[in-house]
Amino acid sequence: MLGAVTFRESVPIGETSLSPQEVHAVVQQMGRTYRGNQYHLLQMNCNTFSSDLCERLTGREAPAWVSGWL
Repeated sequence: MLGAVTFRESVPIGETSLSPQEVHAVVQQMGRTYRGNQYHLLQMNCNTFSSDLCERLTGREAPAWVSGWL
């Protein structure tokens, strides 16, 4: 194991009006864009995926500090 990951805090982003099935469809659709073979350290990574998902579900991006751009 390279190192332990420690949970720090939950960050409320908002709520979604989508049903669980609709959320699943959004994630499936995003899977066509966020492919493992297109990973890029700065432009297409887990943080950009998370922020995009937050925006699609709630209309708000994840806080800027999540991507380390602050």
